[in-house]
Amino acid sequence: MFSAGAMMLAGLAVIVLTLLASLRDFSFLTIFGVFGGLGILLVGFLVSVRAWYQVASNVDSILQQLLDRQALRQGQQVAAAEELPAYGIGTARNSPAASRVVAHESRMD
Repeated sequence: MFSAGAMMLAGLAVIVLTLLASLRDFSFLTIFGVFGGLGILLVGFLVSVRAWYQVASNVDSILQQLLDRQALRQGQQVAAAEELPAYGIGTARNSPAASRVVAHESRMD
């Protein structure tokens, strides 16, 4: 983005210097200088617009990833809350961890 700003400043400098030189002696080179400066200014502007578009695109992508993560977390919380009644809230004997302990103890017998 800084290079685009420098390019636009260079284009303005070419235009100003060309116009200052044309005050002394106007020639066809003045026209080329002005149009060349306008061209440099336009290219700098287009590079600047492209850079800002990339920044906006990256910000949009990052925000979308954050929203996806948040939705995933909320979905996991909802799924965990829906599974609680199946295990019996507050009862350890219906939980998967308790069933693994019971299975392990039965193997040891």
